[in-house]
Amino acid sequence: MNTLSLLPVLRNTTMRPNRNLLVGPRRILNKEAWLATQVGTLQARPCTNCRKGNGPFTDCVVADGHFKEACTNCYYGGQGSRCSLRHEHQNAVAHLQAEAEDAPDIPGMAPANNFGGQLGDLAGVAVGIAQQGIGSIIIPAQGAPPAANVPRGGGTGGPKRIAPLLVGPVGIGLAGAAAAAAARAAAILVAPRGPGVFGGTNASRARAARGLSDADLEAHRIRLSAELTRASAELDAVRGEQMDREALRDQHEEEEEEEEEKEEEGEEEEEEEEGEEDEEDEEDEEDEEDEEEEDEEVTAPPAKKPKHGKKIKK
Repeated sequence: MNTLSLLPVLRNTTMRPNRNLLVGPRRILNKEAWLATQVGTLQARPCTNCRKGNGPFTDCVVADGHFKEACTNCYYGGQGSRCSLRHEHQNAVAHLQAEAEDAPDIPGMAPANNFGGQLGDLAGVAVGIAQQGIGSIIIPAQGAPPAANVPRGGGTGGPKRIAPLLVGPVGIGLAGAAAAAAARAAAILVAPRGPGVFGGTNASRARAARGLSDADLEAHRIRLSAELTRASAELDAVRGEQMDREALRDQHEEEEEEEEEKEEEGEEEEEEEEGEEDEEDEEDEEDEEDEEEEDEEVTAPPAKKPKHGKKIKK
């Protein structure tokens, strides 16, 4: 607070609609953020949270040298660690520190890359070495340091060991495609980059710290485009196989349904035949009963005549 209060006021603080400034003994961070909004540097490109409309202030302001380069909106409420401007600043500082320090010696490993390279996936490295031989790994000769390795504060600097950037498997991790991509991995020698010049925004500072030239950016874009094309082809192949499997499964299901329908029709026909046979048996039994009744009527004994000439009263 004491340091910020000594700086000249550059603008008035504008609050977002329906937002109030919450200050108090336990909310000193909020008061510091409010004061820094008046004396800090207005950012031409707001941070991610400010673009989303988060925070109480309308402007995205950074107080240089304070709050670890987080904007006042993110610092308000103690959320400065989530500010994208702070992350860009930390990345730029890390690149500058890597340029000024010698790479550590790690037993059993290739020399490290001070400019953001990596040895890549261990499985891809092993497959690449097995396919192309140990000669595929390019390690530059250790000699006098180039001009890019001279520290900013002066001095001669030390030799920088630049390790090859091994391109590992790229894509969605498919079994056959990933193995083929790993087998085609090639060792790429990363050239040392010159010192950058800081620009007016944090984005330009980060780019200058990385030291990427237009040619490097174009090469990186071409490589990413090729990788994206290969990944899209792999994904299309997988989708085609999945569609074939689904079509085959649907065909099997249709065949099973047809077989079940045929079985049901056969069972219905058998039931109908059994019903007809039962009806015929019942008709035969009725005919036999009728015949037996007729036989009984025909074979009935005649009435006896009365003895001694007695008349039978009717």
